[in-house]
Amino acid sequence: MPDPAHTHGIVHPRTAVLTRGFDPSLSFGSARPAVFRSSTYVFASPEASERAFQITHGKIKLAEGERADLIYSRISHPNAEILEDQIVPLEPGGREAAVFNSGMAAIMTAFFTFARPASAIVYTTPLCGGTTGPIHTFLEPFGVRGIPVHSGDSAALDEAIRSARNPCIVYIETPAETPAPLRYN
Repeated sequence: MPDPAHTHGIVHPRTAVLTRGFDPSLSFGSARPAVFRSSTYVFASPEASERAFQITHGKIKLAEGERADLIYSRISHPNAEILEDQIVPLEPGGREAAVFNSGMAAIMTAFFTFARPASAIVYTTPLCGGTTGPIHTFLEPFGVRGIPVHSGDSAALDEAIRSARNPCIVYIETPAETPAPLRYN
């Protein structure tokens, strides 16, 4: 019996990322994806546009196997969708991926997804000020407490998680840009 790793037709995850998510027929036969510079997209009808916005804003669900139409590049764009499709096989068992236009967009999406009033975010210091600021400026007024722990202190991190009221996120950022731990009371 042939070794499955050397059988033609079997594409392994690390190889799948080379072509997954890209259909050359959609780019005039180009072997690699073009860089799409559009910020807005065309719809077949006003009804199609309305449906796309309803899907994007969570008012209606996609059918199984259906993809949302593109609306605006800040929400999604062809290059982001291709990249998302290409990185899925890199995580065993992965089914979906999300890419963001900035690290802060990814961080805040995670924070807004999992943080709830009367919960806590345990985080290591130092953090980039762009991350520390939103924890204390935007989330604390909504009842999400930020608990700093010095990086590398595993015992203190463990204790902070165990003693936090409703811990919802443990956030570790590296490398941090802040030269010294910030203290918040």
